[in-house]
Amino acid sequence: MKFYDIDYLEKRAGITNKYLLTVIVANWSRYISEQKSRVLEEDLEQYLSVAMDDIAKERVKLRIPASRAKGVLPGGYDVDVEK
Repeated sequence: MKFYDIDYLEKRAGITNKYLLTVIVANWSRYISEQKSRVLEEDLEQYLSVAMDDIAKERVKLRIPASRAKGVLPGGYDVDVEK
């Protein structure tokens, strides 16, 4: 398993709340694991590592409704997880 710097992921995702980032990574990881057609590059690669890598490399877009973005995103941007 790869190790990721949570502060680096926060900056890349533009989120200032570590709890929210953890929830997003967990949800994206679950989504990846439920895709039956998805083949991982390596058999040893874990879904959690793939999810963190996707966020770090900005392969997913994060959307949070403006009503919930207060204090989470700088400027309260409207940001849902999409690929």
